[in-house]
Amino acid sequence: MGTCLFMLEYQTWKPSRQLLVPAFSMANIKRVRKLFEDSIQLLLNNIEKYAISEKPFDVRPYLESFILDTTLRAFFGTEIDSANDSKNPLVVNSREIFMKDVSLEQLTALTVPTLEKILDLRAVNRNATNFMTKLIQTIIYERKLNNNKKNDLLQILLDSTYVNEKTSSKISE
Repeated sequence: MGTCLFMLEYQTWKPSRQLLVPAFSMANIKRVRKLFEDSIQLLLNNIEKYAISEKPFDVRPYLESFILDTTLRAFFGTEIDSANDSKNPLVVNSREIFMKDVSLEQLTALTVPTLEKILDLRAVNRNATNFMTKLIQTIIYERKLNNNKKNDLLQILLDSTYVNEKTSSKISE
């Protein structure tokens, strides 16, 4: 967790952040707009099933799925419906990382990096982060190998990496 952008010391964080800023320009965000619209439509479709039945239901799981679906669609260009595909390994591991309540151990790992190292604490489930790391590495490898580009944030970051490689700046994959 110590090498995550959010956990870097200021001297390292500032140049890393400056390399990422162009990736999040308005033009690039507009490129992924359709992915957000698809997630909204999926949420509306899931809720409409209950609206038609006129039975009460808990909207929280659908809003959580909307957040997760939107995040996964925006970052990886996935076609996912986590409300109806809860066994999908991507959904399971993403929920483990993004949708869990924060424990005291995780809070300590996030706020006191020295204790994180001494006590071998983890802010996020190790298996889930390993799964996501391998997934991202596989996606990057396949996109480079097949010259396959998508309209998602990962592609925007990859494009930014290519531009910065040409200018000798580096963004760590």
